[in-house]
Amino acid sequence: MHSPIQPAALALLAALCVPVTAEPIAHSLTFQDRTGHSHTFDELRGHPAVINFWATWCGPCKEEMPRLQKLSESYAPQNVAFIAISLDAPDTRSRIDSVIQKRNFHLPIWTGATDATLTELKLGVLVPATLILDSDGEIIGKIEGEASEKDIRSRLTWALNGHQGKQPNVIQKNDW
Repeated sequence: MHSPIQPAALALLAALCVPVTAEPIAHSLTFQDRTGHSHTFDELRGHPAVINFWATWCGPCKEEMPRLQKLSESYAPQNVAFIAISLDAPDTRSRIDSVIQKRNFHLPIWTGATDATLTELKLGVLVPATLILDSDGEIIGKIEGEASEKDIRSRLTWALNGHQGKQPNVIQKNDW
């Protein structure tokens, strides 16, 4: 005899087994480059992109910079965009130049992100945090904490190979 709980339990288990897939990006977000020009995620469509959220006061963010620079250079032939978006408030943005020069960091820098930006993107509340987009602008990776080379490469490989093979987990939480 079947328990009346069995169908409900099976339905719950089935729902939990649905894989997490790519999700659309928030198109309403606008950022500025260091010359004051506005940018949105929409302009990154057409090729994969790695978007790193950081701040000048964040130690792990600074540690991550050389890794991101190296990855950016290695993926340049595949036309992968790497963008670093600062959460620095307007009164601390003057520190950006000093930090990026000291670390020989040459990624495009956008500003204007806030804690609310991270919340809207469901990236937690701390930096560093990284989004990885496929060429359709869909989020295929959310990395909370420092992103390892492996974290980024696995998602970019999947995107560059036309979503062939097993999709890496969209959400990755790393220790700070």
